[in-house]
Amino acid sequence: MHTGYSAKASWNSIKVNVIGSKYITFKDGTKITWNNMEDQICNTLFGQMTRQVTGKQEYTDEANGITAFIETGTKKVQDYIVGSICQYGHEIYKVTGNYNGYIEFNGKRYWDIRETRIYEIIPSSEKTLLPSDSRNRLDILILKTC
Repeated sequence: MHTGYSAKASWNSIKVNVIGSKYITFKDGTKITWNNMEDQICNTLFGQMTRQVTGKQEYTDEANGITAFIETGTKKVQDYIVGSICQYGHEIYKVTGNYNGYIEFNGKRYWDIRETRIYEIIPSSEKTLLPSDSRNRLDILILKTC
């Protein structure tokens, strides 16, 4: 993974691009590569600040002939996404949705925030903590003894 950054600033906004690609390699040798999208931060000096991820993110699995992409910010509703999953150049799935609300593959809804089950966070017992857990920080342990 080799990446670099580029930024463009104007009076009231900033655009940041991460240049390069990322990849993950699985135990069977399959490698999936993808690129990064652009971050737009608007109203940096005045107005209500917003952050928007825009552009086209492309995924490639050469071993299995699979390519895919998602693209955001293409319609007036900025959090709307469109995309496609293809194998050997033929579209298998058309992807649509809203990354704050739902996602559909070929018109079938697979995720909807309104139907997402909320789970209560149950803290781990101190016996099962990893050494790197923040509850093992020396400053916290000292404060507990005071």
